[in-house]
Amino acid sequence: MKKRNTPNAVMFSFLLIFFLWSLFCGSSLWIPVSRLQNPHLKSILLPVSDAIASVGDYLGTTDFYVKWKNFFLDKTGLSAHPSWDTRFYNQRNKIETDTVGFDEKEVDSTSPKEKVEEIILEEKGDKPVVYNIGNPFKLYIFGDSQITSFGNGFKRLIGDTPIIQATHLGIISSGFIRDEYYTWGAKLKDECSKKSYDAAIFMLGMNDNIDITDAEGNPIRRRTEEWNDIYIRRCTELIDTMLSLFPKVYWLGMPMPKSKTYDENLKIIDGLHDKIAANYDSEKLVRVSVRDIFPGSGQGYAESVVMENGKTLKVMGTDGIHLTVGGGQYIMKKLLDKILTDFTFTESFPITLPE
Repeated sequence: MKKRNTPNAVMFSFLLIFFLWSLFCGSSLWIPVSRLQNPHLKSILLPVSDAIASVGDYLGTTDFYVKWKNFFLDKTGLSAHPSWDTRFYNQRNKIETDTVGFDEKEVDSTSPKEKVEEIILEEKGDKPVVYNIGNPFKLYIFGDSQITSFGNGFKRLIGDTPIIQATHLGIISSGFIRDEYYTWGAKLKDECSKKSYDAAIFMLGMNDNIDITDAEGNPIRRRTEEWNDIYIRRCTELIDTMLSLFPKVYWLGMPMPKSKTYDENLKIIDGLHDKIAANYDSEKLVRVSVRDIFPGSGQGYAESVVMENGKTLKVMGTDGIHLTVGGGQYIMKKLLDKILTDFTFTESFPITLPE
């Protein structure tokens, strides 16, 4: 009589195979998990995928899938035609069939900024561009998962006014160095090839405290000078891309999380961002300290703020990391005030304050 596997043995074998497979997928395991439609199942599996990815980082198996995929694409020539791959930017919706690759010869070399300058010269002489219902201010808000609270909060502020058209895109776990999650440089080029914007607001960096793999596949450990040099270079490359596409960019700093360890990591990232921003024209690249707005300069972690009307607004979510939409609305009010000062608006609109 043949020996039969018990249900427990079959289940154990399946879980072992899945675990080993997930170690090789590493950080890319997040992609299928992020596309789950059930929000409760997604909220459970996302931390699990991150935990598995961290084990893969430690064992050095994280980038196996990415390396194998890139090797295959290079050998088949598909790497030169990214539009075939619906995960090229890790978009949730399928990329339209008319999307092209990003060969500079295929993209209009005139940046949105230059087009705006041409309008000023041809139509308005030396007068500044003004914004109103006839010429709405177009704003692109993007970043990691945190930006969702800021984007939705900003839309609450401006309501349904046609004077400001705000578009926002938040990609969970993305960053300056996580191209296996999301290729921001390519996405921004694609977005701005279809539509010009007057300014952008972004936040990236909350997921960047990880080891970096160099061109030879060697891990570069975080908190080393070599890691800092590579990180600064990668940040600079993306910032350069942003400034070639948007006339003005507002760069949101790192918020203050509840975890002291995580907070220390974000302070290091924030310090590197300040160092990078210092090399640019502060009129074009504007650093905005989220911590100075909430909980306030020199203050410790807080979850809520007392509004002028005496009501208490919950700013931080239950995880102590992400902001509530009301919290994003509260912080973005400061940035909206600055935008209204930096640009000329000939018509006013009601602003809805958080409650």
